[in-house]
Amino acid sequence: MSAVSLATFLSAGAASLAVIIGAANLYFTGRREHLSWARSVLEAAFVEFLTASYDHYAACRELARLRQGQERGRPEQAWQESAHQAHTVMMNCITRFRVLVSDEMAEVAIRLHEHNDRDMKMIKTGEGAAFLENRENRVVAFNKDRSVFIAMAQKILGIK
Repeated sequence: MSAVSLATFLSAGAASLAVIIGAANLYFTGRREHLSWARSVLEAAFVEFLTASYDHYAACRELARLRQGQERGRPEQAWQESAHQAHTVMMNCITRFRVLVSDEMAEVAIRLHEHNDRDMKMIKTGEGAAFLENRENRVVAFNKDRSVFIAMAQKILGIK
């Protein structure tokens, strides 16, 4: 083999190796960016969901107080709209959980969301006084389901 053909062969081998390394780099960089994007989307959805859940509870509390004759600074329609918006955000987040994580995560979120639905049902059926009086009993159950939700979210995000 002549020096020219050996140089050509080595040059072609080096170029091929460079292509393979470049392709691998693109693949792993793209995968890393995709995982980073998915993690960011999930993190935002977890925070949005919990925030909306708290906002919904606050709207229910204020509606119950309004219906008990206490002035709350905003009209009833505004509190109802806040609760409706929070409900919509929670349902949108649950859809993201089902698509991006698992049915199990979505079911945990639904259990947490059902606390908000029960609260609103109490308000709508005229049980505002009971809603305000029995807060501690409902908060214990809510906190238990919230803890499960947060623990799963942290596990999925790799925080704990």
